[in-house]
Amino acid sequence: MGYIYDTESEFVVSTRLKRKLSEKKLEWKRKINRRITQQISVQRRKRT
Repeated sequence: MGYIYDTESEFVVSTRLKRKLSEKKLEWKRKINRRITQQISVQRRKRT
């Protein structure tokens, strides 16, 4: 358990120095930051 998923972690690292992001990427980054600052835990889904 953590605050973000692996793909979100990779996204944050790859976009950390970029100044211009598309609206969709910017919204995703805000969503990730919100979960981190509010300490909302996420669980990995189990594949069936």
